[in-house]
This record gives sequence, C-alpha cells and structure tokens, in this order.
Amino acid sequence: MNKGNLNVNLVHQGGNGQQTQIGTAVVPLNMILSAPLKQTPQAMVRVYEDWIDIKDTSNNLQGNLRVLMFLEDNGIAANQSQSNIGGATQNLQEARDS
Repeated sequence: MNKGNLNVNLVHQGGNGQQTQIGTAVVPLNMILSAPLKQTPQAMVRVYEDWIDIKDTSNNLQGNLRVLMFLEDNGIAANQSQSNIGGATQNLQEARDS
C-alpha cells in the first residue's frame, strides 16, 4: 500500500459463499486536498469525483470504480480558541498548501 492512497479490494461472493477477488482500485486520497473548494452557508467543502481503474494481480484492467469524496471544513470548534489548537492545521487551504 502506498502512503496517501486507499486500496479498495473488490471481491465477488458466489451463491455457494465462495469469494473470488476481482481486483484492486487505488484511490489517491491527496486528490481531495487539491479538489475545488466550494462554499455552503454552513461550511467549506472540497468534492473529488473520478473513475478509478480496477486491476487484477497481473495489472490487467477489470473495470472502473466511481469515487466520490467530500471533505468538509467546519472551521475551529466554538469551544476552542486559536491557542488551544497546538499548531494543528486550521483549515483545508492550509493543508493543501503545505
């Protein structure tokens, strides 16, 4: 597994309960940080949508998996002050820029 990726293993389960692995789709999680930033009345949201290849162990294409991810930035919690954060990333823009 590569750092920053989500490996999704797709398995078919037959009527007899036997499982057969179809393949693996590798979702690059860092793409959500570079997705366009959308603003709603409640929060800032990044939306990432893509079709990811599903490949078997021989690296042959078996199909595609549609991926739709949302990352919402609600800002700093109301009961926290700037000094309570302890250097943590304060918003999505800072995370993307770093």
